[in-house]
Amino acid sequence: MTATGQRITLVLAAGLALALLQQQLLLRRPPRLLELESSSASSGPAALDLRFSRPMRRSSLVGSSSLQPQLAWMWLGESNPLRLLLLPGQTIPGPLRLLLAGVDRRNLPLGRQQWHWDPRPRLLAVVPVAGGEQLQLQRRDGSWQALTPVWPCSVVMAWAATVSGCCRFSNTTWCANRSASPNRWRVGFNP
Repeated sequence: MTATGQRITLVLAAGLALALLQQQLLLRRPPRLLELESSSASSGPAALDLRFSRPMRRSSLVGSSSLQPQLAWMWLGESNPLRLLLLPGQTIPGPLRLLLAGVDRRNLPLGRQQWHWDPRPRLLAVVPVAGGEQLQLQRRDGSWQALTPVWPCSVVMAWAATVSGCCRFSNTTWCANRSASPNRWRVGFNP
């Protein structure tokens, strides 16, 4: 073998050794939570999608994780991604605290984490007020906050008519539909 061939072999061997070392280091890294996203639930009042760096053992998440205040919930999915689904028939009293822990398929532990989540929907409404109508947001405590000045009725109804249905604006989905009262539109958004 020539000197050039030996150098090429040495460089290839060094690259292979480095790749094997990197693989072993990565295999020993504990799992991480990569993404946590509130999502619309197909059943139940709310859902939270979780994506991890490694496939997780769902049974370990069930046994090691908790939700405060205590509500009935379940995990959906096999290993990654997973969905935490609040079960139907219960009211969400306020913001929730998720204590998350478990192990991946190689029994490496996910570091205990605490996340705060408020899945309660917000409500926007066009409300009749003195002098016209106004767009208002219902706060978490039930009170209302004005978002616009008082407009003549025709302006608000024209705006509401343009957003009938759902549309995306500034990374927010807005949906509008007419409520039982003919003078009121209900508009909701999903941040």
